[in-house]
Amino acid sequence: MGALVAMCAHTCKAPADCATPGAPSVDEDNWSCDAGVCAYRGCQSDAECQAVGQGPGWACDAINGYPLKVCREVCASAADCVVAGVGLYDASHWACEASRCRFEGCRADGECADAFKKPDWVCR
Repeated sequence: MGALVAMCAHTCKAPADCATPGAPSVDEDNWSCDAGVCAYRGCQSDAECQAVGQGPGWACDAINGYPLKVCREVCASAADCVVAGVGLYDASHWACEASRCRFEGCRADGECADAFKKPDWVCR
């Protein structure tokens, strides 16, 4: 793993300083103000994910044990998770686990190069 690098961050005195009013997944309850810097806390509810235009087939969940919750597509099978026309995101690359889509990753460098239309993309 590489070294951490400095990133630009928005300063704040309160979570409201970080928020985008009227945008359900980035309004005040999605932020904290940690040591004077905005920190995104993730989605807070299924309703937020559905309200941002993703529709009723979306839910707010943690993924692969990572604590930050994100909007994830609801599924009955891996076929429900497919991104049409992109081989890297066909049904063989997804699992439907606990009714949520989970991407299982790339398998070869060529998949990445094809998906991103650049020869210097690799699967690692």
